[in-house]
Amino acid sequence: MNEIENFLNPESKVPESCENKNFKKALIRVLDNINNSIITLNNTIVRTRFDMYRQIKKLRRDIKPKFRGFK
Repeated sequence: MNEIENFLNPESKVPESCENKNFKKALIRVLDNINNSIITLNNTIVRTRFDMYRQIKKLRRDIKPKFRGFK
């Protein structure tokens, strides 16, 4: 982890060779992909919860009239 922090820190004493630049770019790309995946997963969970809530609300509305005579 310390090596990654050294690569990401612009003031690090790691020599700026082509390999280091490519590693930084690749690491930033990977972290960006992970971030986008987390955002997408979060949006999917929110949409799924909303869809479940709508379905439950619809089922309650559909089932309730059938049992009104049993009160």
